[in-house]
Amino acid sequence: MEIKDIKDQYQLARLTPDQVSEQWEDGIKDAIEYALPPLASYESPDRMGNIFTSLLSGEMVCWTIWKEEDICIIATLQILIDGASQTRNLLVYSLYSYMTITLDMWGTLVKLLTAFAREQKCSKIIAYTNVERIKEIILSVGGDTSYSFISLEV
Repeated sequence: MEIKDIKDQYQLARLTPDQVSEQWEDGIKDAIEYALPPLASYESPDRMGNIFTSLLSGEMVCWTIWKEEDICIIATLQILIDGASQTRNLLVYSLYSYMTITLDMWGTLVKLLTAFAREQKCSKIIAYTNVERIKEIILSVGGDTSYSFISLEV
């Protein structure tokens, strides 16, 4: 487990596959399922099993932010590589919070995600959201919200 201090109040930890496995039924699964991106097929009976397998294989990673003994935030991340350009991007696949995240904490989270993305040789951090407050926060830390994810059922 990789642990970093966040302003002396919170801890950031990258969970190992064993830790994900141990804590899957104790809240990780539900938090991820609640925060699934629009790309995840809600009709697929295998979707959570596939996510679990991706976390165990290292294809996806799970980070937690906690204070004392309480988990405050659970995030899953995945490196997406565009096949044509070979551009690497860090996808925030899911982000679930058990508390209100202050603007100051969002700023710190963005810095930590940026450092991780650089470590992984990613060009951008990307995510999907329809939450206006998230868009406002991303704008406040210098992000771009001019693109929208659109979809059409087939």
